[in-house]
Amino acid sequence: MTNVSVGFTDQSINALLKNIKWYEAEVEKRATRVVARFALKIERDAKRNAPVDTGRLRAEIHHILQGLAAAVISSVDYSVAVHEGTSRMAGRPYLLNAFESNRKAFHDDLIVAINGAAKDL
Repeated sequence: MTNVSVGFTDQSINALLKNIKWYEAEVEKRATRVVARFALKIERDAKRNAPVDTGRLRAEIHHILQGLAAAVISSVDYSVAVHEGTSRMAGRPYLLNAFESNRKAFHDDLIVAINGAAKDL
């Protein structure tokens, strides 16, 4: 019977840990760029989709970035009523439609970013 053994040195483990830390940081950096790019795209599309009366709703649509998180919001007090509708008015989901129209491309770009980091390892 043949015995097979595998050995690791401190140096090889340290090199592996260094690569893992680099990969984690690289994925986060690339993913953050994708999130930022799509926050802008969703903001742009939400502004295009927003109904215009005075233009205030459209003007108040903006995005906020925090690391890997992003939010596209409107700070106008009636923005929820316009988006969701009321008992007298049907909703016009300008934000949801903007998000949905970018969902697949966001997912695809995120995969490309993660795979790109893996290839650069």
